[in-house]
Amino acid sequence: MSLRLGKRIATRFRNPNSQLCISLEVVLVDHIVQHIFGDVDR
Repeated sequence: MSLRLGKRIATRFRNPNSQLCISLEVVLVDHIVQHIFGDVDR
């Protein structure tokens, strides 16, 4: 799943017209990572 997401982000980085989508996905990934690590800490 994360590999597919990484490929999607890489595709967006190659497309300069998708800066907004990149920002949104980076924020989303960051939120998911924080959620996962929060669960691990518990």
